[in-house]
Amino acid sequence: DSLEKLREALWERFATRYPPTLAGVVQSVRKLGLYYAAHERRVDLYQLWRAGMPKWQKLVRSLVPHLLKMAIEPTRRAQFLSDLVLYVLACFRSVAPKKRTRSATTPKRRARRPGELACEADEAYVP
Repeated sequence: DSLEKLREALWERFATRYPPTLAGVVQSVRKLGLYYAAHERRVDLYQLWRAGMPKWQKLVRSLVPHLLKMAIEPTRRAQFLSDLVLYVLACFRSVAPKKRTRSATTPKRRARRPGELACEADEAYVP
């Protein structure tokens, strides 16, 4: 599939562009990108967040303070964030989320009645 090829090409670029001191960070990005892209409750990274910005942009803003503590030359920080976000977006485009399934042993939950405490509604459903 062309999206998978693009994802892998972006991965190769990301994995080889940065020094070995960042190998653990880069590998973590790969694992987390693939994991969350396939997660059954994954977010839509293009959906707007509270501040009116896409969630992928919120991700970048959240990473900036951590980036300042990493062993990345100041002139390469923007490129690192760009590579990271492009790779994560490619993961989300190329991996389908897992379907949620309910096992036969998982009890159904009923909706809470007005005034009912959450713990009362969470008891196993009895038909």
